[in-house]
Amino acid sequence: MRKLLLFALCWTLAGAGEYYYINHGRRVALTPVPETGSAALRQKGSSLRFTDPQGREVTIGNRLIVKFKKDTALADYLNRYDLRVVKKYSFGAMYLLEAPDPAAAIEAANALAEMPDVLFAQPDIARKRMLR
Repeated sequence: MRKLLLFALCWTLAGAGEYYYINHGRRVALTPVPETGSAALRQKGSSLRFTDPQGREVTIGNRLIVKFKKDTALADYLNRYDLRVVKKYSFGAMYLLEAPDPAAAIEAANALAEMPDVLFAQPDIARKRMLR
């Protein structure tokens, strides 16, 4: 029984760092929220729910926000990460991009955030509103 409990604890800790995004050059860990009931059916495939390090619930869909140093880098990254342009913002080379699914959006945002010609990239995050 102890071995099983120890194995379960190690497995949980090993998977805890699986999801993250990069914000201002720092890695922000995300902990998946287990889906239950009809909410799981409604959100399956269209978004993923997490809690951030402060314990706030965040939802990540299949979109990401990216700002490039120059527009010339865009076409290469669209093909490489299977992305499409949803919107080009009027200020600079900033785009709202769409990935095939939420996990691909997180992966693409993390990869793009590491590129030298990208100023920032992160998933389009929705936070649950809280009353003060």
